[in-house]
Amino acid sequence: MTSFKLVFLVFLPLLGTAKGRFVDLEQVQVNHEDTDVVVDDDACQDCIHIIELLKHLMLDEQFQVKLKTALEAMCESLPKEISKMCHDQVESKLPLALTFITSLMVPNDVCSYIGLCNGQLRGQIHDLLMNHMQKTIGVPTATLNSSIPCTVCTYIVDVLQCLIPKTETLITTLLSDVCQILPPLVRGQCAGMVKKYVKMLIKIVLDIVSPDSLCSVLRLCPNMETSERAVFALSDCDLCLTLVVLTRLSLGKNATELQAASFLHTVCQSHPNALPKCESFTQHHGNQILGLLGKEMTAMETCEMAAFCQKTMRN
Repeated sequence: MTSFKLVFLVFLPLLGTAKGRFVDLEQVQVNHEDTDVVVDDDACQDCIHIIELLKHLMLDEQFQVKLKTALEAMCESLPKEISKMCHDQVESKLPLALTFITSLMVPNDVCSYIGLCNGQLRGQIHDLLMNHMQKTIGVPTATLNSSIPCTVCTYIVDVLQCLIPKTETLITTLLSDVCQILPPLVRGQCAGMVKKYVKMLIKIVLDIVSPDSLCSVLRLCPNMETSERAVFALSDCDLCLTLVVLTRLSLGKNATELQAASFLHTVCQSHPNALPKCESFTQHHGNQILGLLGKEMTAMETCEMAAFCQKTMRN
C-alpha cells in the first residue's frame, strides 16, 4: 500500500520496542456497523484486531519519539548534500505522514486488501491512496526551481526499496514479539499470520507504486507523465560513500570481496535512476573500493583512502 511506502516499513521494527502498557486492550474495539460484509473466519477477525492494535501503537507519543529518532539517524548516514534535506523532510512531513497513515488504517479495508476479508478494494486502493494524498498535502509556498528535491526524494525511495527486503527477518521477529502482548486467545494466530504474510506485504509495498509517481504526489517532482526527471549526479565522493554504506548495511563488515563485488553490480543495475553514474563508476573504480571494504575504517575514511573524498582535519 502506498501509505506504507516511505514511513511504515521504516518504523515497523520499532513496534517491538513500544511498551504494551500504553495500549488499553479493552479499548481496541472494531466498529462493525461501519464496515462492509466480512468473512466470518478467524483469520479475518484476527487481522482486524491486529490492525487496530497497530493503529493504537502508532498513535503512542513515546513510539513517535522513537520513530523520529530512527529516521534522523537514517538521515545522518546519507551523503551531506542529501542529509540536511532529509532532516528537513522528517521534521516537516512526519506528523503529516502519521496522520495520513492512521486515517487510512480502516481495519476492514486493510484486511480486505491483503485478502483476509471479503472486499473489492484491491483494484481501487492505488487511486484511493493517491487521491487522498493529493488532497491532504498542500501546495508548497515556494516554487521548486531545482531538480534536487525531486532527485533526493526518488533517491531515498530507491534506496529504501533496496534495503527493505533485507529487513524481512527482523520485521518478522519483532512483529512476533508484538503478538506476545495480545490476549492469549489470539496470540498464536497472530504469530502464524505474521510468519505467513510479512513476505507478501513487503512485496505489495515495493510493487504498488514507483518512486517517480510517489514523489510527484508529494509535489517534490513534476508530473512524470509529461516531464522527464532531471538527473542530479552525485559526486564521486558521495557515490563512493553511498556504495560503501549500502554494502556494509546489506552484507556486514565481514563480507568477502566476491560477495561485495556481486552486491555492487546488483545495486547499480537495480537502481539506475537513483545512482545514474553507479555502473560506470564501479567498472572503473570498483577494485579500489573492494580492496578497502574489509578494513576497519568508517565509510568516509574508506573513500578518503581510495582518493574519492578530500581528507579533512579531525579532532
